[in-house]
Amino acid sequence: MNTKKFLVKHDLKKPNSTSKQFVVPVNENGNYVLKEIEGNKTWDSGRVVFIGIEIDENEVMNRMEKNGKVIQNKPEYKSVLTDYFNLINQFKIGQAVKLIATEQGFSFEQVSVPKRTFGGASN
Repeated sequence: MNTKKFLVKHDLKKPNSTSKQFVVPVNENGNYVLKEIEGNKTWDSGRVVFIGIEIDENEVMNRMEKNGKVIQNKPEYKSVLTDYFNLINQFKIGQAVKLIATEQGFSFEQVSVPKRTFGGASN
């Protein structure tokens, strides 16, 4: 499956912060978390962004491996990424979502984020 949407890390404590750090679901000790592709931090929420190009599961796995991540079972993880793509495609660009554990693995639910305000004086 191809997608042009992806999640970047989202800090619920700093909802107006921006990030370019892409996150993917990873099973750690029996629980799914969102893990940075280029780093090692885990997050429980992300923001849906438009990435401008279509990517697929294989490209995501290649980028993960390029950044030192080890994927034990590629066919199984490809299925996880397919689920991830299907789930995030249900949300609009800019929406924040929280990872939720389910019996089948994981899901996302939208979290409210205050509207962004930009500096400048108003009359």
